[in-house]
Amino acid sequence: MSCEAGPEPCRTSQARSSKKFANNPPTIHQLLSSSAATAARPAQPGDVPIDHLIIFYQENHTFDNLYGGRFPGANGLDKSGARIEQVNEEGKPYKTLPQPLKHGEPDKSFPDDLSNDPFLINPYVPPSKLTEDPLHGFYQYKLQMNNGKMNKNVAWTNQGGLLMGHYETKKLPL
Repeated sequence: MSCEAGPEPCRTSQARSSKKFANNPPTIHQLLSSSAATAARPAQPGDVPIDHLIIFYQENHTFDNLYGGRFPGANGLDKSGARIEQVNEEGKPYKTLPQPLKHGEPDKSFPDDLSNDPFLINPYVPPSKLTEDPLHGFYQYKLQMNNGKMNKNVAWTNQGGLLMGHYETKKLPL
């Protein structure tokens, strides 16, 4: 196999890959999907010269919120210890999450007995509709984090249990 012409000969497959991608970089979909691997040989770490991968999110969304905590290979909601029980301001666990709010009133799109766990938003509000905007305050964030326990997100928000919601990724209009 010969290398592309250039000032220096190609010495490794990584060098060939770097030259190959210089003029035609792979799309993010190609990099993240399993279809990027060929049937003849699975992709190897050195095949794609990536130092960093930066993912941009829409405002007020998290990785788990948009990918439903089930992104392939991620430490998601199905992993041990991933579900953190939410507690109220006094530190007592919620029996059920407070009902999400709309304009300061209970949002009747959601049931009033959501379990104290992450939940799928799609059955209540389709991804094409807006939910209310959560609080954006520095001090509230500090209170929500509760010294790293991450168990007071619901207690210190203006949106009830909505913060524990996530979308089914395949149904997002992205």
